[in-house]
Amino acid sequence: MRKTRQGWMVLVLACAAAPLAARAQKLPPSPVTYSATMVIHSQGRTVTERIERDHDKLRAAMNAPGQAAGMYTIMLLAQHKSFMVMPQEHMCMAMPLNPALDPLNWEKQMRHSISVTDLGAGHANGHPADIKRVVYTDASGQHWTSRIWLATDLRYMPLRIVGRDDKGHALRVDWTNISLAAPPASRFQPPAHCRAMPMAPGPPHP
Repeated sequence: MRKTRQGWMVLVLACAAAPLAARAQKLPPSPVTYSATMVIHSQGRTVTERIERDHDKLRAAMNAPGQAAGMYTIMLLAQHKSFMVMPQEHMCMAMPLNPALDPLNWEKQMRHSISVTDLGAGHANGHPADIKRVVYTDASGQHWTSRIWLATDLRYMPLRIVGRDDKGHALRVDWTNISLAAPPASRFQPPAHCRAMPMAPGPPHP
């Protein structure tokens, strides 16, 4: 299951958060500043996430069962840092960036094998789009096959990914409420009271 999630993560993040796929594999570069709502459908579960980006800075606020109300994550990719913020609990945990979210690791994984095929024009989520078929093969030989809709009126911002892996696990991601304006810099500033996440098991410090 973990490997399946990581494979999909590579495809989703490569399209939504980095131009590396465009450089290496003929996908047009996506915008580097935006805010959007992502609706992720996977294995009978739906998760909504508000994502904001300004170049190498990302902020994600997820709405999912069991998620603390108002919780959000800030990722500073160039600094390899991330911050999990829980405003209602007055808590903030600072930690190294998850290696799966590191752009250098995306580069390495995308180099294994990815093929892109044009499927023509279409529409998704109220926008005209170019549709691509993308097949990604990881180092172990597992395949992820997807159709990706890229908005031609929003500088090829991703609008939808629909795909399936070798084991039949399906994923659908839709981007809506898209703005290409750069979010305010304050959206990527972690609270001053952030503490390093403890290495030993135990509750985080407030």
